[in-house]
Amino acid sequence: GPYRGVSGSQFFKVTIDLKNKGAGGPSRDEEVSNGSFAWDVCELTNNYYYDKRLTYIVSGKNGKVTVYYTPFRDAIQARVEVQLVDGGGQDPVDVQGSLVAQYSNYDYSTEEQKKYYRTVLFSKASRVNVRSNIPLSRSVVAVPTAGSLKIEANMSSANNNREIAKGTAVFPPQLNGRITKDIAGKDGRVRVTVTWCPQISE
Repeated sequence: GPYRGVSGSQFFKVTIDLKNKGAGGPSRDEEVSNGSFAWDVCELTNNYYYDKRLTYIVSGKNGKVTVYYTPFRDAIQARVEVQLVDGGGQDPVDVQGSLVAQYSNYDYSTEEQKKYYRTVLFSKASRVNVRSNIPLSRSVVAVPTAGSLKIEANMSSANNNREIAKGTAVFPPQLNGRITKDIAGKDGRVRVTVTWCPQISE
């Protein structure tokens, strides 16, 4: 994922160029989606869409993609790190499962909301040593100041299917500093550290 948040207080543009790789090299690639959309803070109509779940379809010659996003009116950037504290007697551990980020002030009662409006931090199995950080697919998230960041873990060992971490840690937003909380399972434990940055990078 991106190494920092994107500020909604200025103009930004998202460009999609997605291809289906062909067997005969780049010249045989098939265009799936090609296009862009923009956010301009000077557009008065955009004021209505802050803090709402939005979608945008970007089409191509042979398909399309749907972009799901939420522009926050007031947000803080959070950097997430997750350390394997207890591997249930194993070291290293082939960690599998999921780790997702969501917000306390949004509803996730439908499958669409769970699938598209949560941030997946971990979903690919990885071999991790005890007391080492678990590699995340994304480590930076924007957190609305009106709600808390919730990190939900459902992780186990691929070696013997022992439960390493299952539960949720809640992090109320702060202007700066660092908060650490543990999420335990029947046979293990992970430690989640959130470092707050007072301003989304311009």
